[in-house]
Amino acid sequence: MKPQPPMQVQPNSNPIPGPNLHLRASTLLYTISICMLIGLLLSSMIMLSGYSKIENDRVYFQELAQENLESGKNLVLYGEEDPFGQFSRNLYGSAIDSYHVHSEPWGLYGLMHVTGVHGPAHARQSFLFGAKPEGLFTASLFLEDRNRPLVIAGSTRLQGKCLLPEAGLRSGFVGRQGFTGPKLHDGPVVNSTGTVIDLHFPDLHTLIGMLDRLRSGIATFAGSEAPADSANSPWNQDAAILSSTSDIILENAIYTGKIIVVAPKVIIRKEAQLRDILICANAVHIDSGFTGRLQVFANDSIVVEPQCQLDYPSALVLAPTNEFGRIVFGRKSEIQGLILCDPHLRATRGTGQAVAPGAYVEVQKDATVVGNLIAMDNLDLKGTAIGNVCTGKFRLITAGAVYDNHLLDATITSEGLHKSYAMPLIQRQPREYIEIMQLGWPQ
Repeated sequence: MKPQPPMQVQPNSNPIPGPNLHLRASTLLYTISICMLIGLLLSSMIMLSGYSKIENDRVYFQELAQENLESGKNLVLYGEEDPFGQFSRNLYGSAIDSYHVHSEPWGLYGLMHVTGVHGPAHARQSFLFGAKPEGLFTASLFLEDRNRPLVIAGSTRLQGKCLLPEAGLRSGFVGRQGFTGPKLHDGPVVNSTGTVIDLHFPDLHTLIGMLDRLRSGIATFAGSEAPADSANSPWNQDAAILSSTSDIILENAIYTGKIIVVAPKVIIRKEAQLRDILICANAVHIDSGFTGRLQVFANDSIVVEPQCQLDYPSALVLAPTNEFGRIVFGRKSEIQGLILCDPHLRATRGTGQAVAPGAYVEVQKDATVVGNLIAMDNLDLKGTAIGNVCTGKFRLITAGAVYDNHLLDATITSEGLHKSYAMPLIQRQPREYIEIMQLGWPQ
């Protein structure tokens, strides 16, 4: 076969690009920029994932610290030991889980500071606590047996368990007004013979000491400050004492937190904004229309004008040293907490001071006390008491006469008191404590 001549390839003016083709500089720059952007996005995603894990761990640790706080609070508050003092303990056998508790009196209530710890996380809280009512404080009415019956007139209503003298309960007249109710009482009646009002207070040494100094004419205290227009004292620090040797008028004052106001006389105007503070004075006067939450301790008198609202947990406490001591709670006013007149309060400290049997408490018509109303003698109740009333003697004062152990148009009932109500710490040995309200942890 005759060999074929080799095929000749004609040159092409548009050759196929090969691997040795040179790219433009702008194309290379564009490619590098895309690669850098992708790398930056990937790095950001990795960093965000790390930060998210750190934040999740922080939130989780904080939740565990909060759980440790609740555990510590429950172990101390609801345990069998006295809740006052300092307590620290590890939890779950772990070196990084623990709680720290410090409890102290705040007036007639308890103040507890709790810290829960998990590793680097801390949860903190302060709150007030009281006690579950027991014994005679579970009754609607306790009246000491002084060989006199309780006489009711007008529209007086007694509901709930009543501890009354052996002489009993009967209807009668105040002036010309007889009893108009359908029945004398609604609930069981128990003989109060042999039972007395036995009160026990937390450590009131500081407050009673202040009252003693005021009685002696001394109203200055080391470390105290002059009253200002506003003050906010953190709960986890020592109380701020605002004192004056002259009368104090709280008008536009805004006081919150761990504050004690001390003066010979304190006048509270309706514009004042007071929350959870203590007041110590010889005399305290609260103007009509005031709304707040406070505990008042006085030597001579506490006067609350009509249409005031004292929120829970408030307290009006009179420790009189003369027979003219008085608490007057005005018409259409309401307090949630405690009214207490106890001439023996100082005697609990062993001072040997004489008591004042003539001191009295007057709850005026249409006024309401929700909680505890306690007067060792001379309770003039014309309004409504929801919860518990304890007294040695009722003393009804009218325009024409004075009646012992008489009630006129009064209401004493346990209906309307919340089942989880926590009373002030005035029982001798309460078996159960109850959290009242959180106070936060001001910084």
